[in-house]
Formats: sequence, structure tokens, C-alpha cells
Amino acid sequence: MQKLSSFLHKPAFSAISKSAKEKATIFVAIHDSLTQNLPKKFANCFNIVNCENGTLTLGVNSLWLLWIKGHEQDLLKILNKKHGIKKIKWRNDSQNISSPVVPRNDVRISDKSSDLLYSMSKDIKHDKLRDALQRLARKEISSQTE
Repeated sequence: MQKLSSFLHKPAFSAISKSAKEKATIFVAIHDSLTQNLPKKFANCFNIVNCENGTLTLGVNSLWLLWIKGHEQDLLKILNKKHGIKKIKWRNDSQNISSPVVPRNDVRISDKSSDLLYSMSKDIKHDKLRDALQRLARKEISSQTE
């Protein structure tokens, strides 16, 4: 253990350590800026992959990628002012998801429409389509996860 600590105190490694600490501090500041300017439910849907030469690389789960890219210009203005970031690159990070995706609305279909849809779906030959329409007619879509 003593060899390792004496090895890490050499000038080359102390410079690398100092650089890593500075980068970590920058990452924390950028992360704080992003979380302050995103809705709370999206604040944990990304991670910082890298930040070099005015380009920020963010890892985002593909479920949130489209939404967050829609706010890219607003975020870029804020990050440019605070941290000098001129460009954001996006990477798909399938591991980074903070909450399950839930449907926005429950199925709202009248009883009359439901009965009509069910009776029409009986004549459809394609099994999966027929089953899906019958689930819709029975108003079971909001509880299904496929």
C-alpha cells in the first residue's frame, strides 16, 4: 500500500489527479445547471459523458431523447452563458432511466363505440390486430404493457 501512495504522489500523477478533480467539478456544475433548467421529472434522465472544446456529450435514454432534444436550443443558451458550451452531442444510454414510462391518458371510449368496435373486430383475419382492437373495445389498453 505504501508503494501505491508514493507512486501516486509523483508529479505526473498529481497533475492527472488535479485535472480529473477539475473536470469532475465542471461536470457537477454543468449537471446542476441542467437539472435547474429541466422539469424535475426529467432531471435524472441524463448523464454527462464528456465535455471538451465547448462540446458537451450527454447520455440520454432513448425514451427521453426526443423530448430533451426539443429543448436543446434553450439548454444550449444557458450552458453557453454559464460554461462556454457551444454544442451538445447526444448518445443513447439505455441504462439511464429514472422512472417507468406511463401512458398519458387512459382509454376513453363510449360504451356504444366499444360495442361497435368489438363487433367489427370479430371479422378481422389478422390475429394480433383483432386482439388489439378487442382489448381496446374492452378498455384494457391502459393496463397492458407490451
